[in-house]
Amino acid sequence: MLFRSGPLVDLSGRVVGINVAIAPSAQAISYAIAIDNVYPNIQSMLVRGKVLRPDLGMIVLTVTPSIVHSFGLDVERGVVVVQVLPDTLAAVSGLQGGDVITAVDNQQVHNLGDFWHNYLEPADQRPAQLAIYGEKGQAVVSLPRQPRPAVTR
Repeated sequence: MLFRSGPLVDLSGRVVGINVAIAPSAQAISYAIAIDNVYPNIQSMLVRGKVLRPDLGMIVLTVTPSIVHSFGLDVERGVVVVQVLPDTLAAVSGLQGGDVITAVDNQQVHNLGDFWHNYLEPADQRPAQLAIYGEKGQAVVSLPRQPRPAVTR
């Protein structure tokens, strides 16, 4: 798998997505993210110089082989909660340091991108259901959704 980014255009030359990976042995098959999913991030980077995300009160990292080894995790994919700040949405929801979020609303989480995409995606504001693996085994916690921060000039 080659990781190359660039625009994905339709026959009229309009950008419809961003290519993120190419399978070289699969006759020009590539993987792309739809422009509608990328646009809020592009807009945020142009205006603020960074991608804005809601502050849930936790620090998370993508689970990698070195993270599995360092933290002594029993799972090989997801995002590990490194720290939960007191009196925040994450704390009130019951998340704790060392928990690994493996799914949001029954959608698997392999990395931080998956987590944020699944958390921010639904148009309704129902709480996100997080499948976690923690000290006490598997559980589901409910995390209230915060709207995507507005990007204004």
